[in-house]
Amino acid sequence: NDTVDNSFHVMVITNVPAGNDSLIVDGITFTKGNASNPNSTTVIGLFIGQYIGGGMVISQVSDNTAIRNCTIKDNYGIFGAGMVVAGGIDFELQQFLQATPGVSNCLFDHNVTILPADGSSGIGIYGGALVNIMASPIISNCSFIKNEGKLSAAISNSYNSSPVIIGTSFTENKASGASVIMNMDGSNTIMANCRLTDNINIGLISAPGDDETGAVDLNEILGNAVIANAASSSIRIINSTISRNYSAVSPSVSGGNILNMNDSKLFITNSVIWDNQSTKIVDSSGSTTQVAYSLVQGLPADPLDHNLDGTIDYSIFVDAPNGDYQLNMASPAINAGLNDTLVNALMAYNGGDPDGGVDLAGNPRILESVVDLGAFEFVRSALPVKMGELKGSIDKVGHAILRWPTYTEANNKGFQVQESSDGVKFVNSHFVPSLGRNGNSSAPLLYSFDAGAISGVRYFRLRQLNYNGSSTGSNVIRLQEANTRFHLTAYPNPARNNINVHVEGKMAANPRIIVVDFSGRVLISRELTGSDAKVDLSSLAAGIYLIKYVDDNQSTVIRIVKQ
Repeated sequence: NDTVDNSFHVMVITNVPAGNDSLIVDGITFTKGNASNPNSTTVIGLFIGQYIGGGMVISQVSDNTAIRNCTIKDNYGIFGAGMVVAGGIDFELQQFLQATPGVSNCLFDHNVTILPADGSSGIGIYGGALVNIMASPIISNCSFIKNEGKLSAAISNSYNSSPVIIGTSFTENKASGASVIMNMDGSNTIMANCRLTDNINIGLISAPGDDETGAVDLNEILGNAVIANAASSSIRIINSTISRNYSAVSPSVSGGNILNMNDSKLFITNSVIWDNQSTKIVDSSGSTTQVAYSLVQGLPADPLDHNLDGTIDYSIFVDAPNGDYQLNMASPAINAGLNDTLVNALMAYNGGDPDGGVDLAGNPRILESVVDLGAFEFVRSALPVKMGELKGSIDKVGHAILRWPTYTEANNKGFQVQESSDGVKFVNSHFVPSLGRNGNSSAPLLYSFDAGAISGVRYFRLRQLNYNGSSTGSNVIRLQEANTRFHLTAYPNPARNNINVHVEGKMAANPRIIVVDFSGRVLISRELTGSDAKVDLSSLAAGIYLIKYVDDNQSTVIRIVKQ
């Protein structure tokens, strides 16, 4: 695939007629495709375009075409890095034709949208691992991981596309705009049983001279968008989990977690939207949002629409910092949904069954007669220990005090306290034995434990251990040393040849200043010997960059402009 002129796609599938015969692409890896050369012209439906589809181009096919069990990885393109699906036109009937292939059990991994080498803007600001143009594929049981894009990273839909996305995960995708999905030009997306977690927005790069965007810097409204609708588009989000998505642009973000603009519509049902950097759902220019049977952080309770109270600090997931977004036993999302919404969507769009199918973990989707909120169904078992939420505080001498209740205990050995400096990597620190006699108790017990003095920010969680070797995890809490403040500033900003960096707060070992561009490429890296430093930017072209401070305990990012 690594051709001399980098102008070829790995595969082009086009003009497969509808009928009893089918075309199946099964178990193939598509990698190293690079549609970034102006000579890589491809006819897709009505479009004759350059830079289209690094890994695969699929056009003018119906649902008798299936792409399954494939890996689309490390492909590059300016419009659709991994895959492009496009419709066409029937000139005899004078009507548009939607492309409707099936894409199932596929991995989209690190497909990267890049700008044209000749410096032109054009369609280069769009992209994404998968681009749909007049296309309505059924996307089921797929994973989109670490894809990188401009206006969108995972999926971009335009020209009346209507994809259905079932049982799919979106993790660690990174974009200048919507880190997961962008709907444009009357596109309508159905999403059910999906997980959108740990995706990153790095701030939209404006495109001067591009008629499609009007050369407008949209940072203010796309600064945190995971999903965005524009130009009379819509998305229905059903039984999905949207959590821990954030912006690397600045700690202060004015954008919405979900953006709805230009007469678009957003419908959210049976879903959990929690612990994202932005809690906003932004409606602008005639757009509307409807939320029902959901838990949305920041949204107050609404008995009429059956929404839970999102202003309370709930414990929702088993271990979100380590990627476990299943519901814990204390989650209010259990048995809080509406069965008909999920069942009807699966029956209408995916040939689903009346029992709602399975969740992302493969468990039956509807247990105890009522569906749970989010992408996972809580599976009750005869747990030896029924445990409440872990909470914590800092006392007057700076010690971390951890508290948690149990309601009943059977064969409980005790609790392993685990600590972390970043909320990701945990280590065992202390062990707290059971207060019950021989590990058994039928009455509530309250535990309080002094975990000692902390420096800076520390994360804590528990592993409840049984005598038979099984264990159960708790929620994660974050505690911060009293009177601790950490802040990074850079001036002047915009800068010309040099910029001054100042660190306010307690610095840990191995402090460094790193300058990166919006593709994540490290351009400058230097050690810090104090809280102030002057960084030489003279080798960088004019543009927008990120300055990142890192040490052994913490990191923070700010955006700068080089003139």
